[in-house]
Amino acid sequence: DKITAIIGPNGCGKSTLLNLLALLQKNQQGQMSFFDEPITEKNASSYRKRIAFLPQKPYMLRGTVAKNLELTLKFHGIKNNRVGKINTVLEILNIAHLNQQQAKTLSGGELQKVALARAIICNPDVLLMDEPFSYLDQNSEQLLEQFITEYVKTNNKTLIFSTHNR
Repeated sequence: DKITAIIGPNGCGKSTLLNLLALLQKNQQGQMSFFDEPITEKNASSYRKRIAFLPQKPYMLRGTVAKNLELTLKFHGIKNNRVGKINTVLEILNIAHLNQQQAKTLSGGELQKVALARAIICNPDVLLMDEPFSYLDQNSEQLLEQFITEYVKTNNKTLIFSTHNR
């Protein structure tokens, strides 16, 4: 379990670095590794499945929160107990009341929490978060910090997040 913060001002490359780490952008030079294994074109897609990326401005598809989460499970090939997994992750984040809400109507803070639910529902080895606290009020920010710390420790995960706020 490891938490790493990338701190710097706007425009210094934090998001670009996270895109590289998420294997969404190809590095121009050098070699990247995933848990000490070199990343190649052949194995990149299998590593990408072990990484969840929460962008600064998450995007939700049309439909309910539950449908968005179900699609994530479907894309990862998870067929068993989808409803149970959805309910569990929403309860863990204390947003079960949003289950049937249309995803496009979420507030900024709700969107961030649902996007986090979508990121962790498939139990990734690495969680990347780009400015995860930017839309949250102070109370929600503290709760998210507590959740993330507990999640990483309990599940033996790696978290890398960016922020401009020390």
